[in-house]
Amino acid sequence: MKNQRNQKNNMLFRTIMIIAIVIVLNLIFSNFYWHGDLTENNIYSLSPVTKKILNDLDDLITVKVYFSKDLPTNLALVQTEVKDLLSDFSNYSGGRIKIDFKDPAENDETINEVNMLGIPKLQFNTVSNDEYSITEGYLGMALFFEDHQEVLPVVQSMDNLEYELVRLIKRLQKDQPEKIYFVTGHGEIDLDTDLKSFKEILGKQYTISNFDLVNAQSIPEDVNTLVIAGPQQDFSDHDLYLLDQFLMRQGSLLVLNEGVQIDDQLMATPSAQDNLLNFLSHYGIKINKNLVLDSSRAMAPFSSGFITFSIPYPFWPKITQNGFNSDNVMVNKLESLVLAWASSLELSTSDENTQIIPLITSSPKSWTQEKNYNLDPNAQYDFNTLVLQSRPLAGFVSGQADSYFQDKEKPNLGSSAENNFINSTEQARILVVGDSDFMKDYFLRSAPENLLFAQNIIDGLSQDSDLINIRSREITDRPLVEFGESQKNFWKYFNIFATAILVILYGIGRSFLRKKSNFEDKLI
Repeated sequence: MKNQRNQKNNMLFRTIMIIAIVIVLNLIFSNFYWHGDLTENNIYSLSPVTKKILNDLDDLITVKVYFSKDLPTNLALVQTEVKDLLSDFSNYSGGRIKIDFKDPAENDETINEVNMLGIPKLQFNTVSNDEYSITEGYLGMALFFEDHQEVLPVVQSMDNLEYELVRLIKRLQKDQPEKIYFVTGHGEIDLDTDLKSFKEILGKQYTISNFDLVNAQSIPEDVNTLVIAGPQQDFSDHDLYLLDQFLMRQGSLLVLNEGVQIDDQLMATPSAQDNLLNFLSHYGIKINKNLVLDSSRAMAPFSSGFITFSIPYPFWPKITQNGFNSDNVMVNKLESLVLAWASSLELSTSDENTQIIPLITSSPKSWTQEKNYNLDPNAQYDFNTLVLQSRPLAGFVSGQADSYFQDKEKPNLGSSAENNFINSTEQARILVVGDSDFMKDYFLRSAPENLLFAQNIIDGLSQDSDLINIRSREITDRPLVEFGESQKNFWKYFNIFATAILVILYGIGRSFLRKKSNFEDKLI
């Protein structure tokens, strides 16, 4: 009896010790935060950039989440994921991100609050007990810092939510957003007609507007980046002088322009913009008057009478991961991009303090057309006669640069312009893409991944590269690996015969084991 009592006491003591150890360990590790993420790009974990931004916060930012309680099943999952993400934000900020969840249906005061913020009431379709019904609710959030506020009216998925939250946090802490101007006066792509999607996305972070370069006497000092998108006419010395001096005072220039212009009838004409092309060549980027064709190509729609069909079109190069510069933050996390009737670039510099790099290159199985253009989608090509090699399609200049007008006669812009002439800069920033169609609205419908590239290069030029690392982690495209004929034949016959061979081997193995078992039974 005594031994039994001792055993019970020992068991009770061990149980109490285990419970005590578990409690102590929970108390110790409650101060540490960790979770695992096995996805390739760690898309379910905060990026290192986000963690650093949150850790560097000096002041309290309040995030109010206005989610209704009774949401459809698919949105209830989003609600859970949002809570997890915001919990991560709060933990990595050391409590400087305060999270407040509210159900607007709880009281009239909260409903007035969401109405003032512009968060809409949404309608949801639900099916319960075999009955179809429509319910209403809210799925918005707002961020508050001092007397500033930013709003996400609708949060229906986790796509880019981390990026959006970090973008709003950075915007809350800025007095004024950077200004991006789109040059006009030379038949450029219309920002309000053809680039609505691009303008809407950029407008969340930047001040976007048109800028009439032809009639200007100067470019405002507070402009961060100028964009020249698909001009149809050439630039005068007056225009180039304004661009040149903008670069000399460390402004950033983005040029989207082909060396060959394509009309609606698929007629190709070499560009007559010699002044602009010479201007870019001075800084080390030459846009060739050719068109790049690529075996890695996207599907393009064409019409024949009343029939519309889509076929792989070599004049629409599809850039995959190997075509992006792995050393540049603007593109090294991108997976896909589709260009249309793009021209190749030549990159060169004689100054060791100037860096010129290709951002995008075509595949090794690409070639060019010059002078004799044939844009027929059904054209056939003799690959034995073609020069196949990778070609730069986008280039980036940074570092030291001398003025284009250093040894040239300057246009007459008044005495103040002449007196303030800047002949060089240590921080030139010029990005040239040999295509201007890739971010038009109609093109984004078939290649939405292009918008990610467009955002990245704007951010890179406007010196906000932190956001690039967060946004680029999302998976946009995972094309199948292209096999050669020998590999295709191998996998073809492997699929045909492998199953039969495995069944035969299984049968032989089973027969051998059965015979072995019978032999052992006879021995017994």
